[in-house]
Amino acid sequence: MRSATLAAILLVLLAPQASAKGATCEAPAGLDAARVTAHLESSKGLQEELCVLVVRPAVDRAPELVIVALHGLFAGPEQWLTSSALIEQVDRLTERGALPPTAIVAPEGKAGYWTDWSDQRHPWGAWVVREVAGELLPRYGLALEPSRVALVGLSMGGFGALSLGLRHPETFGLLGALSPTDMELATDAQPKRKTYTNVFGKPVDKKRIRALNPRRLVASGKGKEQLVLVAWGDREPKKFSSGARKLRKALRRAGVASGFREVKGGTHSFAKTWGPETTQWMLDRFAEHLASSAEREP
Repeated sequence: MRSATLAAILLVLLAPQASAKGATCEAPAGLDAARVTAHLESSKGLQEELCVLVVRPAVDRAPELVIVALHGLFAGPEQWLTSSALIEQVDRLTERGALPPTAIVAPEGKAGYWTDWSDQRHPWGAWVVREVAGELLPRYGLALEPSRVALVGLSMGGFGALSLGLRHPETFGLLGALSPTDMELATDAQPKRKTYTNVFGKPVDKKRIRALNPRRLVASGKGKEQLVLVAWGDREPKKFSSGARKLRKALRRAGVASGFREVKGGTHSFAKTWGPETTQWMLDRFAEHLASSAEREP
């Protein structure tokens, strides 16, 4: 009996994908286990264990580009890997020589909006910038110069990718957002929504929201040394569609290197807006930008 009990305890202690609090972290079924690994990481700032999925390049070469992919609300780190054809598109472009060997890193963000909360106890923004990019990428052997690190996201993750990326050009040189939330429009329409009051306080702090909103950041001079890509559907709610158009106007007015894709008939979904065609569009623009940058190098 004692031997069986001891063996059971050892199995729990040695299991790499489970925490004492019951958190789990597994690579999605159906993906190449030799390339896709799951890491249960302890966040110092958030004081909890969070899942990070890492996809290594299909070719046997060191990564020369890293894509950090932020998921949307009520989703998890597997969203980009299982729903957007991101891995397949990256592999296709790498095989053609359009993209260099590329790694994908998808962290867990729960409903944190990838933003440090007003209560100062939930630093979801710092989790991405300081811990994932600053500590985990080097540990995974993926520390690259900013021009070789892309931060992308969809919906909630789109807001996070732009808001964080524009404020941290020393870390992220390429930014991609699919249907990013315009938080001014979102909180104007639903000022008491718990998801928003969790992040921005109750009542929501309008001044802080404006300071973090991507189009305001661009208007203040951010993004000059980066590439910013934005895609959305023309049938999405205003906080996505109207917000994206306002962002497009701000980027063009500021002269920021940028690209846009408005999907006709597009709704807030993979089926209508964020599917393989949009993923390919984003990756193609990244590839063109990298090739152009390489040509300009002495």
